[in-house]
Order: sequence, then C-alpha cells, then structure tokens
Amino acid sequence: MSEEVKFEYLIGDEQKFKEATDVVVAIIQYGENDFCWLTDINEVPSVDGNLIALRRIMHTPIWARADWKAGMLPEVGGECRHCQSKLVKSVIAVTATHIVIDANNGVDPDVLRHDEFMQYYVPIETQEEKAARLEEEFVDSMIDDIHPKSNITAHSIEIVARAAYRKIMNQKTPAKDGE
Repeated sequence: MSEEVKFEYLIGDEQKFKEATDVVVAIIQYGENDFCWLTDINEVPSVDGNLIALRRIMHTPIWARADWKAGMLPEVGGECRHCQSKLVKSVIAVTATHIVIDANNGVDPDVLRHDEFMQYYVPIETQEEKAARLEEEFVDSMIDDIHPKSNITAHSIEIVARAAYRKIMNQKTPAKDGE
C-alpha cells in the first residue's frame, strides 16, 4: 500500500516551501537572506530567528488496484469508490471482520463485512493505472478483432498494437518546451 503526501499550511504560505523537499516542516529566517529548513519542529536551533513558515505533513494511504486484486483492504483514511454509484468514500475504521465507510460526512456510516466491501468498492484509479488499463484494453481489442480473421499470431498483433497505441498517445500529448 502506498501513500500520498499532502500538506496543511499553518504559518506562511506554500510559496515559502517551493524549493523545499517533502520532508521540510518549518522555515526559520535569520537575517535578510539566511534561512534554516527544518525536518523536525522539535529540533529548532538555539540561535535567534523568526519562524516564517510551518506546515503539517499528512500521509494519506492509497489503496491501489494491485492491492484490491490481491485481496488487501484499504487502511483507515484511505479512499474508495462505490462500483455502482461511483461516489468516493473514506474508510473510517477497519476491524477483523468489518470495514466502516463514511457515507454521509459522518452521519450514518456504512458497516460492511470484508467480502461485501470487496464486492461493492474499488480503489480510485491513479493516472498510471488508468493509462495501463486503457493500453491493455486497446491491445486486447486489437487481438480479438484481428487474430480470428488472420494468420498473424496473437503475440505479433500485441507488439504492433502496443506500438501503435503508444504512438497515438504520444501524438495526443502536447509538446514540451523545445521539443
């Protein structure tokens, strides 16, 4: 299970952190152009300085399609999507037998057995997962359309279809600076 890193800005604004890595939680300014980036707010240096920016790092667990396929449940705080309604819901509790979903912003949560949950809820698809799924669907449809009607092997069709799909997708992507 992977995590998504989000930030809550408490003092200053996010622009102060634009050159900082994801682990920096505070910035102290000493003089006009001297700054100290802290990864732990408890390690504030004893030198006088002004705290100009502070943020909280929040790690949101991500329940991926691979986790779902492996039969793994999401962690508390993770999000899932209902198969039929397509509504995104948060996981608020996981027990040995049940999972609790925040259905209506804390009012009347859904309590489901693990097997029911896995039947009715799926992970929120990441961009990478969606891209891989779309490519596989294209390749599979090309094999299904061409293979029964020709002497070409399924493997050869797969190679050509995958190359064609990637060529088409690259043409849809806008050119980057100087390319």
